[in-house]
Amino acid sequence: MDLTLPQYETQTRFKADASKALVEIQKLLQDDDGYDTYTILSSVGCFCTTSPWCDEASVRVCLEIINRLKITPNDWTLLRDSITQDFKLLQTTRVSKAGYKKINQFKGLKPKLGFITDGRDQWKETRIGSISHFVLWLSHNDAQGIRDNWWLIAPTILNILDDHEGLIKLKGVELLSVLLDTIEPSYLETTGVLSIFYDAVRPLLSYLPPSTPTDLSVEILKKSYPTMFKLFENTKERNKYLIELLNSGLLSSFNTVRDNFQTLRVIMCHITTVISKLGDSTLKVLPRLIYMIGTVVSDPFIDMDEELFCNTVNCVIAIEQNCWMRLPNHRYDIFAICLMAWRRAKTSHTKKKVIIATKLLLSITTITQEEWQQVIKENEYVKGLFDTVKVG
Repeated sequence: MDLTLPQYETQTRFKADASKALVEIQKLLQDDDGYDTYTILSSVGCFCTTSPWCDEASVRVCLEIINRLKITPNDWTLLRDSITQDFKLLQTTRVSKAGYKKINQFKGLKPKLGFITDGRDQWKETRIGSISHFVLWLSHNDAQGIRDNWWLIAPTILNILDDHEGLIKLKGVELLSVLLDTIEPSYLETTGVLSIFYDAVRPLLSYLPPSTPTDLSVEILKKSYPTMFKLFENTKERNKYLIELLNSGLLSSFNTVRDNFQTLRVIMCHITTVISKLGDSTLKVLPRLIYMIGTVVSDPFIDMDEELFCNTVNCVIAIEQNCWMRLPNHRYDIFAICLMAWRRAKTSHTKKKVIIATKLLLSITTITQEEWQQVIKENEYVKGLFDTVKVG
């Protein structure tokens, strides 16, 4: 999000004073019980999620104030009605008014010039606080409350996900994560919107450097992938989605971010997670995985980033644990990766990781003494690894 845009100037200037105001409200509530609960809830509730106009410290104060309030069911109903009115100004064509998947919804595209025509920029100037209200209200609901208010929840989250700005879309991901913590993904299958949410979140996976600032890209990737994992956990097509995310998401991102270690750390961490979830189904993409890991380990600067190094070796270990039945066919590839990693390892921690990966390889398949000696003859540094893993 470009905070220099006019529609964010007021909010950004307000940020410095907002935290002071929240602290003063907190003090007043300690001494006075004669307040209108809903007025405070709706005012303070604009600051219950981190955003360009609200930092983490303000969020903590906001939540402390809300926890101190004696909120009634009627207050929550009033807040819901306010959210409904705010989001009426935005429309989504993805689902019906009841929050269910539309059948045969595509009737061609209506031409439009830019994003101004859908009213989003104007909406964000005056009603952006309703996203924070929605976070607060959604967190308050239990599973039954979500089912009862599905007509509001599904369209609202999709509306936020449909925004063209990365930080706003990311709020939609956070809301979807809150939703999935409360209700089973199977309910989303029942309503027909699971695939719609998947399609709405998926574009965020392409928010990569250099077109997206690294810090924003890292934040998006850290939140988007885990939310998508939760989205189809315990569903019938779980493995299909995981393999698609691995192939067209994580592995496809590699060539774009291979020189950006900060982003690559997150990618490697998520790849390890997917391998662990897929188990032996990882075999479908094993050659591509091994090639990618070999490329990372052979990077001459990999030893300068210990976190990336460890994430990469963890990925090797995950492959060994889940694809052991096919490992004999790839033993020389994995062996070469272990040797390169040993050469790059600089700290005792990274060396221990490489030793674990090598021992695991040797417990699954065989590297003969002659093969070891040939490698040691050509690369003397390998002798340290050979002696440590006690080949014999």
